[in-house]
Amino acid sequence: MGMKIEIKSDRVDEYHGQKDGRQFVIRNQTGWLHVDGSQDYPERVKVRIDDGQPPYAPGMYLIADESYYINRFGSLQLGALRLVPLAKSSPKAA
Repeated sequence: MGMKIEIKSDRVDEYHGQKDGRQFVIRNQTGWLHVDGSQDYPERVKVRIDDGQPPYAPGMYLIADESYYINRFGSLQLGALRLVPLAKSSPKAA
């Protein structure tokens, strides 16, 4: 089973808030999760964009290895979501 995230737009949505007297901004980009063989339609997901990070360009992405970690109980977990572009296959020479 493979998972891919499709980014259709470089639009970033911002949420501004305040906690303990400090201002903060959360930046998210909309992605669409495609899971091979288990769903008919992709699921909408939020992809967090860190301060100073440019938005992801439209295209297909895989979840980067550094997004996964082993927690203190020895279980695999997904941490901060990072994406890597899905390599396009180059056309074969005739």
